[in-house]
Amino acid sequence: MAGGTRDYDVAVLGAGLVGLSLAASLACVASPARADDVADFYKGKRVNLIVSYGPGGGYDVYARVLAKYMSKYIPGNPTIVVQNMPGAGSTIATNHVYERAAPDGLTILYNSWDPLAQALGDQLLLARYDQFEYLGGTGDIRVNYARTDTVPGGIKAPRDIVKAESVILGALNKTDISGLLPKLALQVLGIKHRMVVGYRGGRRAEALLIGPAIKTIMPSG
Repeated sequence: MAGGTRDYDVAVLGAGLVGLSLAASLACVASPARADDVADFYKGKRVNLIVSYGPGGGYDVYARVLAKYMSKYIPGNPTIVVQNMPGAGSTIATNHVYERAAPDGLTILYNSWDPLAQALGDQLLLARYDQFEYLGGTGDIRVNYARTDTVPGGIKAPRDIVKAESVILGALNKTDISGLLPKLALQVLGIKHRMVVGYRGGRRAEALLIGPAIKTIMPSG
């Protein structure tokens, strides 16, 4: 016990490689023939890089690293300003860029591309991915974490997770890859589990993993 709160150990269960999407509010990619025109347009301008999760999480860190280099390689070297807009598993930021951002090439959305939500007709997702101009993507390594006390006697190796009687899985939403991948893994292994969604970012889920609220996560945002 430390300060009245129990400290829990965390075990790494496994990892996988996925990609993150980068979309823009009708931003144009310059061709060599128009480089001078693009430089004139962006010179002295501010480009808003909207991150769909809270500060301190994986998406936020990637976006801020990316922002440091974007200004250097965009003709005209505009100022890149990172703006966090968490909520509803990235849907709030996605809808904001789709509905409210001006189509002037000065707003970029950095989010967890979630085509499954669109395909399944998620009522919260008002945006349409085919209406965004795709700019590029970044890759990261996804790792499953679990509290060592998830199984009787503790997790000493990844294979020990199959001994779990029941697992509470923390996720951003029901269609995000960071929740689906560990859920599929638990299903394949035949492990009873319950997925809790609605976290505003990976940092919040990680904080709850240390406490008793959830027992396994794949952090992302």
